[in-house]
Amino acid sequence: MTRRVHWQDLNPRRRAAIVVGAAAELALTATAAVRLVRTPAERLRGSRAAWIGLLVVQPIGPVLVLALARRR
Repeated sequence: MTRRVHWQDLNPRRRAAIVVGAAAELALTATAAVRLVRTPAERLRGSRAAWIGLLVVQPIGPVLVLALARRR
């Protein structure tokens, strides 16, 4: 059985990496969500609901939404 690691047990470098990673993931997800909501339905590939569902698949969902959801 593995020992549970608490936030206090992490060194400052690891804490910073976790905070930066979480902030980047949040920013990417927010950007993809805003872009998806503001794009007209006729410019989307597939249904908006499917793309919104894909947003919750972290971290690849937002990347796929940004790369593939809009028609050029």
